[in-house]
Amino acid sequence: YRHTYQLLIKGSPRFSEFVLEPKILKFGKHLTVSQTMNGLCHKDFSIEWYKGDNRVTEGVVNSSLTQELQNTYSMISCLKFLLTADDFEKDLIFHYKENNKTDVFKRRCHLPLKRVPPKVSEIIHKPDRPKIGETLTLSCTVDDFCPGDIAILWSKGWTDFAEEQFVQVPRIGENGLYSTFTQLEVELKPDDEPEEFSCEIRHAKTNDVAE
Repeated sequence: YRHTYQLLIKGSPRFSEFVLEPKILKFGKHLTVSQTMNGLCHKDFSIEWYKGDNRVTEGVVNSSLTQELQNTYSMISCLKFLLTADDFEKDLIFHYKENNKTDVFKRRCHLPLKRVPPKVSEIIHKPDRPKIGETLTLSCTVDDFCPGDIAILWSKGWTDFAEEQFVQVPRIGENGLYSTFTQLEVELKPDDEPEEFSCEIRHAKTNDVAE
């Protein structure tokens, strides 16, 4: 048999892989990402968390230092946040820096978030029985999609109403997904009667098209 000995150089901290809790990610639910550090030789260091290029301070919790063998320390740093569609395709980045050095240790995590196609309502029209010369108001809601990039276009036959239509900037709801609302107001003319109005929604990330 043989004995083995692992050489641990003082001053060289060890970092675990990220631990995600829960492991199955769901929009609208809290996610905790943990990073364990061992072999810290002193207390003079700084820790930072980032989402993409933006530093995150809310939800960061650092445990107290625990003394190990050979006068080294260990600790756990956690980032807890509400998972939303705004986190789609964003990396989480952990920074560790000893304050007397310029080097920064970085650990990156790409969240495995799925694309979600939109749910499109039926078109609502007011008044119910419009007459020539009246203003017809058409509206439609688009709910529960990720990411927020979406294209909406109202049309009548070969004529589109890109300049006349209203499209609300997508907003994140309580379920963590985007929703929006679109509306078109048109004054009915005699030549409108045989035509149909349509609203086309294109969600590029899921290749989803609804009309």
